[in-house]
Amino acid sequence: MKRDYSFDNMKVLLITLVVFGHALEEFGTTGKLGLIRAVIYSFHMPLFIFISGYFSKSDAKPEKLLKTTIIPFIIFNTIWMFTQGNAINKINFFKPIYVFWYLLSLFFWRVTVKYFDRVKGIVILAFIVGIYCGCIGEAERFFSISRTVSFFPYFILGYKFKKESIEKIRKIPKIYSIVAIIVAFAITIYLNIKQTMPVKMYELIQSYSATKLDNIHGMILRGTIYIIAVVIIFALVNLMPDKEFPVTIYGQRTLCIYVLSSFVIIPIHRLMTNVGITIEEMPLQIIVALGITALTFIVTGNKYVNKGYNTLMEKISSYLIKAK
Repeated sequence: MKRDYSFDNMKVLLITLVVFGHALEEFGTTGKLGLIRAVIYSFHMPLFIFISGYFSKSDAKPEKLLKTTIIPFIIFNTIWMFTQGNAINKINFFKPIYVFWYLLSLFFWRVTVKYFDRVKGIVILAFIVGIYCGCIGEAERFFSISRTVSFFPYFILGYKFKKESIEKIRKIPKIYSIVAIIVAFAITIYLNIKQTMPVKMYELIQSYSATKLDNIHGMILRGTIYIIAVVIIFALVNLMPDKEFPVTIYGQRTLCIYVLSSFVIIPIHRLMTNVGITIEEMPLQIIVALGITALTFIVTGNKYVNKGYNTLMEKISSYLIKAK
């Protein structure tokens, strides 16, 4: 069966934006940098999660699920806490930090999706619950509750999609998808320039009150975020070529790149700070962020590191999980 390279190409685009976004935000998250961040965050994780849901239709074996989510979460979330100078008594396995929230949320999604799939109208219901979740101040970082609930609509949407549905989307004239993306980005930029949409809103991690919004205003904005993301998801599904490129292989290594990228991006920025390198000009900040992105791919995306990462996770999971 021919591999659908369009999904690999989408994942390459998305992991590039993840790494670039994290590299760039170390320079700042306001002004024009905040605008770039808003555009990236408006769709990169929603589409990533949609793809994860699309490929989650088969029941994952417990050992594979633990190998790809919980084990790397515990290991690298803990290592990251130590690298941040946190004392051991502050280590909290129930509070994901930085990029590692996705691993914990993915575990919950994969475990529960087949049960939620039985609920009538679950996609619409998931979006409604996601909007309401922002009203709850307690639903934030603990067990990544806010993101697990608020990003779940994209996961269940991808889970519901069948290959035939994808093929129907790809029959839509490409010009419509191009226009849809332009409009979606234009709205995102407008909301950011007018300071109507706080950049933090796109992370779906804070309650509306924590973002200094009342609940009504917050629910309207989160609903807008959902609409923009879904439009871009469908547009990119239509536009992404089903062709193998030299970089397409990185689409099969995104988990390794995602997990290890933090250990390249942040040390580089800290080294720059320690040696007194300060970059104020935005064009140069973008160039440096692109350079860090390329270096991150070279370090974490090569076949040897990817193989080593998978082998390590395999050995740990085989040791921890009792064979049948």
